[in-house]
Amino acid sequence: MKDKISYLYRIAGMAAFSGFTSNFSMSAMTPAIPFLIRHFKVGATLLGLMVSSLAIGAMAGALLTSRLPDRIGRRNSLKFAAWIFLAASCLSALSITPYDLILYRIMTGFAVGMTSVAAPMYLAEIAPPEKRGITVSLYQLAIVVGILFSYFSGYIFSHSSFTWRLMLGMAAVPSGILLVLLSQIPESPHWLAGQNRKEQSIGILEKIGGKAYAGTVIQHMSFSPREENRSVSFRLFFQKSYLKVLLAGSVLTVIQQWSGTNIIFSYSPVIYESAGFSTAGAVSQTIFIGLINLLFTLLSFPLIQQKGRKSILLGGLAVNFLTLMIAGIYFHAGWHQPFLLVAVFLFCVASFAATLGPVTWIVISEISPAAIRSQAMSVFVCCLWLAGMAGTFSFPLLDAALGTGRVFFLYALLCLFSMVFIALSIPETRNKSLEEIEKLWHSRK
Repeated sequence: MKDKISYLYRIAGMAAFSGFTSNFSMSAMTPAIPFLIRHFKVGATLLGLMVSSLAIGAMAGALLTSRLPDRIGRRNSLKFAAWIFLAASCLSALSITPYDLILYRIMTGFAVGMTSVAAPMYLAEIAPPEKRGITVSLYQLAIVVGILFSYFSGYIFSHSSFTWRLMLGMAAVPSGILLVLLSQIPESPHWLAGQNRKEQSIGILEKIGGKAYAGTVIQHMSFSPREENRSVSFRLFFQKSYLKVLLAGSVLTVIQQWSGTNIIFSYSPVIYESAGFSTAGAVSQTIFIGLINLLFTLLSFPLIQQKGRKSILLGGLAVNFLTLMIAGIYFHAGWHQPFLLVAVFLFCVASFAATLGPVTWIVISEISPAAIRSQAMSVFVCCLWLAGMAGTFSFPLLDAALGTGRVFFLYALLCLFSMVFIALSIPETRNKSLEEIEKLWHSRK
């Protein structure tokens, strides 16, 4: 049995490395921001566009490739994304104008969107119900490790004469590693079932959980080519039970992006500079954000095993509300204790890493109905990146118009509304099979 578990986590870890690659590529921009402002002499609007352009690409990637995981498989979709990461990171480092960089960040985002759809789907489909929470959480763990490494890379290269070019170009390294890792994993047994490749599907399931597990799962699978179902997939969106799932999952992704933490991840060097840190000091503080993010993501694993998804989400939002209120008071009252602000930001990141960060990905991968799983994940990911783009683009503008303190108050208020929505609209999915979760939605009025 230990060999089965080891095999599951080995292939899950290799697939989850796509999260490392996508978020290394994405977060490389954060430490580069102060240097890009000086190099290109950009204002608030162009800065917001440079930072949020990746989200534009991610939305396009999620929507335009929504059927790709069904057509070529989850694994091959991830391989395609890895090649785009490799090309985009090299081109970003060679940008001549800010508009070049915006174009290449959109290209990077396209791959991020593809990865955000295919990777959680793959991880949810290979894992038994009792292991699914941890397995999908590996994706979030890879995300935060990628963020941390990008911050370390940014700090190392902050003293180089090529600074931001090296920060952005380093993403080519994990892209190459990802291509190698993806060649070592099998295809999703659920996808193989949809392609009428029963023997291959059974073989993979037996490696994951043994013959008894494979026999149980096979009974619930449909062995019919997906081609027949493609024409009806989007019509199914308008069935009442599916509409409820799509609405709940979409709003949940918006909640994750508007919980305030994304602003810290994207703009902490600029905010720290305004609070009194030097540029080098502000960039170095991002490393602590990355470390706390990693530590509390690891601590989320036992939490996810022991507590329900719903209670974890509500607890995380409550902590975020308190930390964002304190951050708002800090700027509104004109306090001048930079390390107090650092502590508040770290508490906010810790809360997100243990709750909203991993659990959002778990829930949206669990609630996606089998008949429209690929398309539903695309909708969820598109909403996630649309919300992310709106947040990262609007922050410099809101900051200039309202002041930093009021912006944090606004995000705190959004956390309160989010708690009400989750309490009323998100069902508990812990320890339920994907088929049981789908039946649960059909039975809800």
